[in-house]
Amino acid sequence: MKLMMVPLALLSLVRMDIEYLRDQPQWSLWGDRRHIHWDEEDHVWVNTNLRYEGWINADWEASIHHPKLRDDLLHGERVPVKKRIIVVFRNDFWRRQDDLPAVAAAFFAEQRSRRRLLLINVEQFSEQHERAWPHLGMLTVGTVAHEEGWDVGFWDELIQGPVALENLVEPGDVVGLSLVVTGMERGVELARQAKALGARHVIAGNDAAIFRAKQLLRIPDRPIDAVFTSNSTTAVRLFFREIQSKDLREIEIQDVATDADQAETRSNERSVLRLDLAREKNLRRAHAFDPMDGFTIPNLALYSPEYWERIWTFYRSAYGHKHADPANLRNATIHLAQGCTRTRGTDVCTYCTIYGVGDIRVPDEEYLARLAERYQAFGINYLYNVTDSAFEMRPLASRLRAIGFRTNGLIIYGRAQGLAAQRALLDDWMGLVSERLLINCGMDSGDDGMLHQGILKSSSSRGSRVGENRQAVRNLRDSGAHLHASLIFGSPGETVESCERTLEFTQWFADTLGPQLDLVESDLYWLNFGSPAGRVFRDYDYARELAARAGKDISPEDWRRDFGQHAEALSVPWSAQQAWYRRFTRIDDETAAEYRRRVVELMNRHPGRIKGREYAFKSPHET
Repeated sequence: MKLMMVPLALLSLVRMDIEYLRDQPQWSLWGDRRHIHWDEEDHVWVNTNLRYEGWINADWEASIHHPKLRDDLLHGERVPVKKRIIVVFRNDFWRRQDDLPAVAAAFFAEQRSRRRLLLINVEQFSEQHERAWPHLGMLTVGTVAHEEGWDVGFWDELIQGPVALENLVEPGDVVGLSLVVTGMERGVELARQAKALGARHVIAGNDAAIFRAKQLLRIPDRPIDAVFTSNSTTAVRLFFREIQSKDLREIEIQDVATDADQAETRSNERSVLRLDLAREKNLRRAHAFDPMDGFTIPNLALYSPEYWERIWTFYRSAYGHKHADPANLRNATIHLAQGCTRTRGTDVCTYCTIYGVGDIRVPDEEYLARLAERYQAFGINYLYNVTDSAFEMRPLASRLRAIGFRTNGLIIYGRAQGLAAQRALLDDWMGLVSERLLINCGMDSGDDGMLHQGILKSSSSRGSRVGENRQAVRNLRDSGAHLHASLIFGSPGETVESCERTLEFTQWFADTLGPQLDLVESDLYWLNFGSPAGRVFRDYDYARELAARAGKDISPEDWRRDFGQHAEALSVPWSAQQAWYRRFTRIDDETAAEYRRRVVELMNRHPGRIKGREYAFKSPHET
């Protein structure tokens, strides 16, 4: 009965005349209006920009193989005729508005709100970069918003090149930015552009935003209004539900920061992770912990067919020679679990800037079964599990076997120590694939000193780290699995001799694995906020400890100039990266870059290698 009173109350206050206009479309579908035209034969507006843009309307649930969507891409989608609603108020309306029921006021507020969300994966690079994997984080957020009634659009600068906001943003939109360390400054500039174009709010998420939430929210002109400070999908859902009817200042959601002074500090430093672990234990005791928060079945059809085709085409061109039937490969990222088994909750690799590695969660079988069904229905047959280190998650492997999980190929992250010590797990994972299993493993170094004192890679005090690396390679060879290895030049105490030992080790495992070695990705030691090593920007004593590993010392003045003064920066300046080598190693950044090039040359001679991922990131003088 109360609901029936709402339209009656509204009708008692207003009279509405509706006139249909033929000269305007109802909406421009998020893109360049030049692609929208009037079809004289069918007397409808038609939008053809779907073949150019990455937008999908929230009403669409069809997969890219659906005949309607395919026809829309080829011939254009019909756009409804716009309605002009003329509202004539009764003469006594203004005298009676104090009596307007609260529910009617809420109704008006909801009609004024916009429900358009543009999500952008931001990259600092000016040129377009081809990548072989879709952005799962954006798709997860987009799926949640879509389920809350939002129209969602995407732009992935790693796949589609630099975004042109003027073609996508309209007044009232919400713009979301996925920020990693290579996109922070550009992300802030895009936020300013979006606001100038009339965006209602600009929000940010992903690892770099999580670790620098306070700094983002302290920018004087406030280009970014809110930061998601965790992996919680519950927080995302509550945000897109409440923002439809509330002002941003009225929203109070755990893990959504709108004020710098109230934003929680996030970091992979042990002291912070201990607090996170204690908080989780308290929630469990209070039966308030949701182990499934963070797991969402993504709506794969929200990404445009053109986006998927770019992904699949590039994957086939770069990786196809590793597969029996490359023409029919359809690859995608998947979220099978959460966390990194290396951490033991609070012990993180010193360079790690991935948020949530200490929060280890394995979802239930129901979720895994529905997830597998969604990907299979979409035609995906090669999966990249984004879980930061899943190999040693025995419950995950067991639950996947229990639901009958099976795919042509699978990529997972794994530690060398786990690969060396738990050979039987390799057989368990191999049993889930019909063609190939690829382990992405951070070998990091071929020098025991670097693995023990520089990187602190091992979570055990027993055994030879390089010996474990070698045993991991032997176990991979014997199992038939493939390896994607990564190396770092520039850990604390690094010397030319330790770099040479890493190069020798690389040649050894290349010879040992032969065609089972797919990739060797070499990198500098990147110093970033949020990593355990980021402590150097705040702690002079820690800087002295790092310097001692290289047989050096650092004065308070040098520490402040090289590190301390940058503690509140959005991202680490290149001068601090260079100071890292100068203060804490026996090489410089150019020497590290030279050893990276030597690894690339080694792999260029390796049969069956995969091209295109020799470098994770390039330094300024390598770009």
